[in-house]
Amino acid sequence: MITDLTSGGTAPATAASGQAPSELPAFFRRIADTPGDFVIHDDGYRGWTSSYRDVSRMAESCRTRFRAAGIRRNETVVIWSESRPGWIAALWACILEGITLVPVDPQSSLALFERIGRRVQPRLILRGDRVPDSGIGAGVPLWLVSDIENAAAEPPRESVPLTAQDVAEIVFTSGTTGEPKGVVITHRNLSANLRPIEEQFIPYLKYVRPFAPIRILNLLPMSHLFGQALATFVPPLIPASVIFISSAGPLEIARQIHRRSACILVAVPKVLEVLRTYIVHRFPSAGRAESAIGKPWFIRWWKFRAVHRLFGWKFCCVVSGGAPLPPDVEAFWAGLGYVVVQGYGLTETAPIISFNHPFHVRRGSVGKPLAGVDVSLAADGEVLVRGDNVSPGYYRAPAETKAAFRDGWLHTGDVGELTPDGYLVIKGRKKEIIVTPEGLKVFPEDVEAALRRIPGVRDCAVIGEDRVH
Repeated sequence: MITDLTSGGTAPATAASGQAPSELPAFFRRIADTPGDFVIHDDGYRGWTSSYRDVSRMAESCRTRFRAAGIRRNETVVIWSESRPGWIAALWACILEGITLVPVDPQSSLALFERIGRRVQPRLILRGDRVPDSGIGAGVPLWLVSDIENAAAEPPRESVPLTAQDVAEIVFTSGTTGEPKGVVITHRNLSANLRPIEEQFIPYLKYVRPFAPIRILNLLPMSHLFGQALATFVPPLIPASVIFISSAGPLEIARQIHRRSACILVAVPKVLEVLRTYIVHRFPSAGRAESAIGKPWFIRWWKFRAVHRLFGWKFCCVVSGGAPLPPDVEAFWAGLGYVVVQGYGLTETAPIISFNHPFHVRRGSVGKPLAGVDVSLAADGEVLVRGDNVSPGYYRAPAETKAAFRDGWLHTGDVGELTPDGYLVIKGRKKEIIVTPEGLKVFPEDVEAALRRIPGVRDCAVIGEDRVH
């Protein structure tokens, strides 16, 4: 039996009950068989490189330790750590043992960590080196993630029978202004993102392999499902290496991209904005990069070759996730001659709904929905999603689950439109739309973008105001 975490009840989930088996163990075996480097971890002092086989060994060893500690299927383990090889190993150890992993953002406060801990009652806490080292998890066993990387134990001889409905993770929202809300992510949810991505990658691998080794600098935390996808699940499909660094300053990002010969940067829009400021400060002519849009790629590349020299000649693509990418930031990077890939997703969709294919980028859109993901628009333009990637609901929160998951569709709260050729464009958040007395619907982001183009305006915010006449 497994617990129905969205309501607190129980539901059968054994192979004998006819549930589909999990596809994730087969994917893990592919990781173990993949040659080459998987993770490059720079802790600020030196770099550490772990191969695919190394991470596989760490995960198997961690599984053995879980069993020795009496941690069993359907129990919870909380991880509060910076991104590093042991994080990936712990995730796979939990997946293969049927243990539910609860990731906490390394930038979270101790108070938020404790609130999440009280909600899930973990059997174990995994702590990184860059989070508080005292006062956490009183009475709960605590392991260091770095110890997972150094452990050497025999892998378990027997596997755990896993189903697609088994819970892999509970991913909590920030909880900044209220109680954190936990999104239940199953094995099926994670697998549903893997299949279509691999199918879209396969025809283009022949164009990528000559540039090997492919390295991805991932600045998104592993507690973010998009960061997980780009660090854990996508690299083996190429295959590629993922780079984790301890600093997100623009100078260090540029240095690491050049030093590690990274091809791809994965970051939130704010980091791309900060990098833009850094680039324009060093190369003032880059401030006019947007005017190069529409020119052939090689002309843009040559015009801004000083920028390409800064980052290294292999660097060619930026991937934005975690928040909407402002059009001017997208235009800046594209104008420099880089491929700009942005997608759209939510934690509730594990996480990808749509993304721009690197070889078929449509500026201003978030790409086409993944195969197997149905996207529809409500009468008011709200984006509705259904598919195997959609979460069954929120952790022990039936009211919130009922409000967001209705009639088989996830109501995202975002307003969008679909182009005739199937590309999705996100206009803004439904709850943030300003409706004028005349019935005109205004998106604050559109007004803010127009105001920022006015000379002298550095930043702004647009809000609605109720006036009584």
